[in-house]
Amino acid sequence: PVIGLEDPDARTILNLGIPCGAIVQALFEKASPESPSRVVRLLNMVWREDLQDDDDFEDVKTDVIEECSKFGKLLSWYIPRPPPEDFNRAEEPAEVPCVGQVFVQFDSLEASKRALEELSGRKYNGRSVITAYFDEDRYQSRSF
Repeated sequence: PVIGLEDPDARTILNLGIPCGAIVQALFEKASPESPSRVVRLLNMVWREDLQDDDDFEDVKTDVIEECSKFGKLLSWYIPRPPPEDFNRAEEPAEVPCVGQVFVQFDSLEASKRALEELSGRKYNGRSVITAYFDEDRYQSRSF
């Protein structure tokens, strides 16, 4: 399931003005169609700009680790980040899959379920977080 779409502030994905509605719901269901997994995907939490500065990136990483550790043991986390050369380009930056999304792998389904439910709709930098499960095999192989 995708949790957080009922929140009016979460009706635009990645704050790019793209309506969540049925189209985005279908996209999330494709990525997380079936059952719970130990990997939770957090959306609408960070923007590309939030990942440019090394200090800002470290702040996001620290926040994610501290907050998610409250729900159980973290096995790993991944925050896709564009290459540094993209930040100074005048033209459209290179496409990096899943930039603006955060992935967290827990040691148990119980922990991921708690995180999915508790983080849904929570505000981060003024944005409502959207949560979804993510397939563990795809996460391990970085097949986004």
